[in-house]
Amino acid sequence: MLRAWRGVFEHVEKAPTATVHEAEVDQAQAIANADRQTPLITLGLSTRALNAMDHLNVMSVEGLLRLPIIRFRQLRGVGHKTRKEITELAHNLHRKFPDIEVDERAGLERVKQPGEEEPAVSPGEGFSVDALFRDVCSTGGKPQSSSKEALMAYLGISEDQPMGAWPNQSELGRRFHVTRARVGQIVVNAREQWRRMPSLTPLRDDIHSILNGYGGV
Repeated sequence: MLRAWRGVFEHVEKAPTATVHEAEVDQAQAIANADRQTPLITLGLSTRALNAMDHLNVMSVEGLLRLPIIRFRQLRGVGHKTRKEITELAHNLHRKFPDIEVDERAGLERVKQPGEEEPAVSPGEGFSVDALFRDVCSTGGKPQSSSKEALMAYLGISEDQPMGAWPNQSELGRRFHVTRARVGQIVVNAREQWRRMPSLTPLRDDIHSILNGYGGV
C-alpha cells in the first residue's frame, strides 16, 4: 500500500516530456472506439497538445470537432508540431463523425492576441470535485471492460464493494480473473494518464505541498 501511495507522486517533480502518444496509446484504435463524449486525454495526445486544448476549454471529441481547423493555427505559444498533431487528430475524427457541425464562432473568445496575458482564474472558477472525479474515472478502458472495473475497484469506487474498501492488486487479480501483473499494468497506465491531465496538476501539487509540510508522511 505504501508503495502504491508513493507511486502517485513518483513523477511529481519531473518535468513531463512532451512527445506524441507518450502513453503509448493506439490512436487509430482509440478513435475507432470513441464517441462524441470521449475525453481527449484518452486519444493519445501529447501533454502540450492537451494543454493547448485545456486553454480552449475543449475536453471531448465533440468539443474539438466544433472548433474550426483555423483555430488550431491561431493558438499562441504552441509550436508547429503540436498544432499539426491537433489538426491531424481533428481531421481523423471528422472522418468518423461527419455529422458534427463546425461552429465558426467557437473558440473565438479563447484565442489570445499578441501581448495579451492569461486571465486570472478565481477559486470559484476552478475545476469542481465532480469534474475532477469525472476526469479520474475517464481512464481504465471502455465501460464494462474488466480493466475499467478493476481500476474502479482499485480506487475504491466500485458499486459492488464496501465503502472505503481498498483491495490490493493480488485481491483484484483474483476477483477479476487476471494476473497481479495485469492489474499493476492497468494502474500504471491510468497513473500515466492522470499525470498528463491538466485538471489534476493543481490538485497533485497541493497534495505534494501538504505532504512535504508534514515531512513526506
